[in-house]
Amino acid sequence: MKKTHIIASLALLALAACQPEVRQLKFTDVGPEVTIQSVDGSAYMGGEIAFSVNVTDAEFTLSTLKVDLLYDESVVNTLTIRTREYGVYEGTLGVPLYAGIPDGIATLRFTAQNTGLGTTVINRDVEVSRPNFEHMYITVDGKEVAMDKDRDWHWSVTGSFPADASSLVRTPVVNDKGDVISFGWDGSAVAVSDTPIPFKMGAAGVYTIEVDLWDLTASPLGKDTIDLSQDNPTAVYNLVPDTSLQFPNISAIDSWDLDYDFFKLTGSDVTFTAVAGMYKLSADFSRKWIKVEAMEDESTLASLGGENADAVWCIGSNFGKPVTGPSWNTTDGAYCCAQVAPGIHQFSLVYGTQLSSGFSIKFFHQKGWGGEFRTYASVNDETGLFNVTAAGNIEAASGAQLETGMGYRFTIDTTPGADQATLDIKAVKLVEGLSISVNGVRARGAGDVYKVSMLELAKGEGLSITGDAGLTGFTPDPDFMTADGKFNAVDGNYSVELHLDASKKNVEWARFSRVDAEGNNVDIESGGCYIQGGNFSFFKHSSTIGWPGTGGLQMAQVSPGIYQVSGYAVDASDGTTPYGRWETDAMNVKYFYQDGWKNGDYGGEASTVRNITERAAQLLDLERGDPGNIYLKEGVTLEEGAMYVLTVDFTGCTFSNAGMTSGVETIDFYKK
Repeated sequence: MKKTHIIASLALLALAACQPEVRQLKFTDVGPEVTIQSVDGSAYMGGEIAFSVNVTDAEFTLSTLKVDLLYDESVVNTLTIRTREYGVYEGTLGVPLYAGIPDGIATLRFTAQNTGLGTTVINRDVEVSRPNFEHMYITVDGKEVAMDKDRDWHWSVTGSFPADASSLVRTPVVNDKGDVISFGWDGSAVAVSDTPIPFKMGAAGVYTIEVDLWDLTASPLGKDTIDLSQDNPTAVYNLVPDTSLQFPNISAIDSWDLDYDFFKLTGSDVTFTAVAGMYKLSADFSRKWIKVEAMEDESTLASLGGENADAVWCIGSNFGKPVTGPSWNTTDGAYCCAQVAPGIHQFSLVYGTQLSSGFSIKFFHQKGWGGEFRTYASVNDETGLFNVTAAGNIEAASGAQLETGMGYRFTIDTTPGADQATLDIKAVKLVEGLSISVNGVRARGAGDVYKVSMLELAKGEGLSITGDAGLTGFTPDPDFMTADGKFNAVDGNYSVELHLDASKKNVEWARFSRVDAEGNNVDIESGGCYIQGGNFSFFKHSSTIGWPGTGGLQMAQVSPGIYQVSGYAVDASDGTTPYGRWETDAMNVKYFYQDGWKNGDYGGEASTVRNITERAAQLLDLERGDPGNIYLKEGVTLEEGAMYVLTVDFTGCTFSNAGMTSGVETIDFYKK
């Protein structure tokens, strides 16, 4: 019996041990004890604010210390520190550099939280000012050069610089620690960045370098913004090769017939391809053509052997760009060759449009009569279709038939000297890519992306993709298209971007965006609502959208005021499911009222006060994390392979400058 009693007792102990421990969670309204030991009372934009904070708690363990920097009531930078132990926490928080923001008082907000969810908030004022020193400094060829202030926030220096004088710009010492603030380039403006500002001229020489910390501009940059317009169609620019050019006053530049000797078109991106230098660009808006001419200076055309530039010109008959022009005309019928490398001059023509039967062309040292290429040290004609006469004229060889639509490239190498120049001729496919159309409108592009910049579409209208590319494997967009290929969004103008598969022979998917009459993406007032996020994808989940600012996915306005985006829930590693947009166990997305971040008084984003449907509230959490972001509810896992639909209903809401002025949107999210 004694033995049995012991065994029974052990069994009872074991049973008790198997019972799950019940932990009583404790909550409190009282936050940790916070003592601000030190905070910088002033800071420069682009610099940092140092702080030291002591955090303790009499009852609870600590959770986090969040430090926010606010301009007015807007958080402009934030830092979250895990406070695992009581004690002093030190750190720095960067002060953003924005264009056009005056000096003022910012708020540094400390929010300490314990594990009982109690919080303590303490604010400290910090005087924030834009650097405005008497001197700034750049480093060129290893030598530091001082820039003088010539007005508030603007510095310049004139000197003898190389063609590429890219440099960071730094302040003098800003504190007793010996710190300086360095400014670089973010791709479009001066910024707090380690990337040098691309100060570039067409050639080495004496020129002025300028930096403005009010509007965050710099010059010279090897101009990347070509501001030609119908009112001002001609201008001179400093251009450098491999520079992506922006044309703010020309809608749908990818639909223009660009000169492929000077420009390269990839999708809608235009890149300059000739050597660095000064060029006069003349836009012909009726023909959608930009004429390029090399310049010696701002008012003098370049010629062969010039002091600052080098150019070769072509004059003749039955040829021209963009189409055949006047014969032997030194004004409207003389064309500049593209110098694609020092001494290498290239000129290309498409037979049938730019070169026609009976043509005769000749290369000259200047735009007009004078020096000319009458003979060449050697002629290498890979095509066998051309003949160079005793006078240097290039004509069709006897009995030769040039191919319509084929490009023919003439390359003159003057590096041995003009009298020993060589000539190479070869056939080239100038306009690479396939012939693809959407509803009969030709898509422009190359490689794996083709785009129709503007197409008028109506809800319920059929969509037809025709041309060289097939539709094997094509999957209709679940929001902009119906399963049978009809358009599903509201009526309007849209761009249609076609993405080809790896074979570049079949259209795999199409991306739609509502655009205005100029071909630009619209904001919420005209039907554009954009979504982006780190766990969300355009098409396949192997490439998530992230937070690019400009370039988010435009949601489909499926009926007035109602925007929708759909996709399959997939594992994070799934890279094959078409429209596998959602992750099964993670979500962090946000919608915006314009294509990009809010800019000053223009634009807006998801508000923090939103309605949510009952079924959506079972799956989504609108309260945790960053304001306005949408998360999966803790513990929720979406069904893998199921289609989920997110809608934002703005019915009854009003907007101004892409910002909401009245009303509350409603969020819905459900499994279809």
